Amino acid sequence: MKKYIKELNKTQLVLYIILMIIDIYVLGSIDFVEHKIYGVLFVVINACLISFIKYGGKDKK
Repeated sequence: MKKYIKELNKTQLVLYIILMIIDIYVLGSIDFVEHKIYGVLFVVINACLISFIKYGGKDKK
């Protein structure tokens, strides 16, 4: 985990922190058992954002 964090640049790190804060807020405000479609969308959107942050911010050298 430490190696993974060291590989991130500052922009990616800030985006991950913002995503974690938003996730905590959303998880606390929506009952995913009652709204299953929101749960599925939440997981899919998070997976897309995480992969975009990880691979989209790499410098093309």
